Order: sequence, then structure tokens, then C-alpha cells
Amino acid sequence: MSETTESFIKYVAAGHYDNTFIYGATAASFLRGGGYTFKTCAGSVGRIEPVSTIPLESTNSSNRSGVISMVRRNSATDFVASDWTINIAYNLAYDDPANSYIPLGRVLVCGMSVVETIAFINPAVGPENFGGPENCYFDEKIDCETDTQSNHISLKMMARNDNTTSPTAAYSTSTNTLTVNSVAEGKFLRLPFELEDLGNKISMTPKLDEIVEMEKPVPNMAMVDNSSRTLSIGTVEVDGVELYEDLVFSQLLSSPQRFVLDSYKKI
Repeated sequence: MSETTESFIKYVAAGHYDNTFIYGATAASFLRGGGYTFKTCAGSVGRIEPVSTIPLESTNSSNRSGVISMVRRNSATDFVASDWTINIAYNLAYDDPANSYIPLGRVLVCGMSVVETIAFINPAVGPENFGGPENCYFDEKIDCETDTQSNHISLKMMARNDNTTSPTAAYSTSTNTLTVNSVAEGKFLRLPFELEDLGNKISMTPKLDEIVEMEKPVPNMAMVDNSSRTLSIGTVEVDGVELYEDLVFSQLLSSPQRFVLDSYKKI
């Protein structure tokens, strides 16, 4: 996995792309978004600041139809920002390093119909027509301007991994520890929890001094949803054998470090 792809996943996992929007579109060429959100400024547009300075890199991919690329916003820098582009056409000119469109993945075939629909219904014929010269989203100066949300196509993104060959978490009966691979606040973490049987409920508490931050994500990671205060775990193996799936833990309001098992399925 390239550093550019990892950076994009971090933006998604940390919720930075919640209430972001499409700010550039042409039916024949591309959609462009990221970079801005309505989340940070009440009723107006705020910038999404870079979570990391990922250098421009070659991912051995091309800006063909359906390919998603991160974009360098400022030609004076040598790293990509939070802006992204979905190529509708074969934009091979974007492969020129001077243009700084770094491919990171692609839209699934069925998803391109949605991308094309958004591009074709957009009233603009080019990105230069979004806003006016005083608030062009391709410039650096937009931050907490007074644009309304009513005339934008807003997005909410979430990370998903359909690779079910690896367990999300592993439980050791000898140490009574559930080790969970998770994405939380834009970081890839290995979280060890101590389990406790409360009779009618199973609860778990993190071993804070044993948390490890991983350099790269692994398949089938758990997701923390801060809005619903839940931790969703795809699969759990017990002493090397996968026994449970679709586990949902809720964070206790009275004890934020404690999670209680709400639901699960036995494999």
C-alpha cells in the first residue's frame, strides 16, 4: 500500500471528510473534492488541514477513468494535501509529475454511474465557474467564508475493508486479553483489552500502557464511531480459531474507558 493511499484512509477514518463536498466537476473530465468541509466552521466553509506531509510519489498507476488521486494544492510544496480527484476521462496529462495528481485507488465499476451522474447534473462547465474570483476553491485563501451549504453536494465517507481472511481481533484465554486492530482518530492501533464477565454482560477495558500504533493498516480493521460511541469488530478468533463475528461494543457514558458488548454472532 502506498503512502498516499494510507494518507487518504487516515483522512476518512478520522472523519475529516465528513461534510466535505464536491467543489469542482466537469462531465467530461473529473470530480474534485476534499480540501474543505462545513464541519469546522459554523454555516460556512473551512479548510481541511493536512494530517501528514506525504511526499509526492510514484504509485505506478495512471489517471485513467475511475482512478482516485490525491492532489498537490500548492505548487510551492512537494507534498499532497487533503484534496482528491476522481477521473471520469482518461486524464493521462495528469501523470506528468509537474501536475501532481497521485493515484491511490479506484472507484468500483458500479460506483462510476454515481460519479458521472453528479458530474452531469452539476451546472458548472468547469471548475473556474465555482464561486467567483473572490472565492475560487482552487485558491489557498478560502477559510470560513460565508458560502451556504444548500448549493453543494455534501459527502460522508467511512472506511470499509471486505477482506475477511484475517480476523479483526484475537482473544487469548491464558491472558484474558482481546487484542483489536483498529482505526481510531486517523491512527492505526493495536488495542489490547482486558475482559470482564458481569453476569449478563461482557465488558472490556483497554490496557492503555500496552497500546501500539502501527505504521500501516492491516486487513479487516475494527472501526470506532465517535458519534454513536461504538466499536465495531468484524471477526474474533479465540486461541487461533475464528468463533465470532459482527461484534458491537458500546462505550459507557459513566466510564468512557469501558466498553460493553451489545451484540454478536457465533460463526
